[in-house]
Amino acid sequence: TKRGKKRKLGEMKESNGLEEELQQLGEMSEKLEEIKDVLVQKKKKKKKKIEAEQESLNQEKQLIQVKEDLTKVNTLLGKTEKKKKKKKIEAKVKALKKEKELIEMT
Repeated sequence: TKRGKKRKLGEMKESNGLEEELQQLGEMSEKLEEIKDVLVQKKKKKKKKIEAEQESLNQEKQLIQVKEDLTKVNTLLGKTEKKKKKKKIEAKVKALKKEKELIEMT
C-alpha cells in the first residue's frame, strides 16, 4: 500500500539521518581525541620545562651556597694567616728583646 511504502520510506530516511548523526558524532569524537592528545603533549612539555627551570634554580642556589662557603673559608684562612704572622713577629720581637738583654748584660 501507499501508506506502508511512505511509512517505510520515512523510516528509512529517519534511519539514514541517525546513521549520518552517528557518523558525525564519531568524527567529532576522533577530533576531540586528537585535541586531547595535543593538549596532553603540551602539558608534558610544559611540565618538563618547569622541571628543567627548577633544576637550573637549584643548581644556581647550590653555586651561590658554594661561593658563600668559599668566601667564609677564605676569610677564616686570612684570619689564620694574620694570626700566624702576628705570632712570628711577636716571637721575633721576644727574641730581639732577649738578645738586647743579653747584650746589655755584657
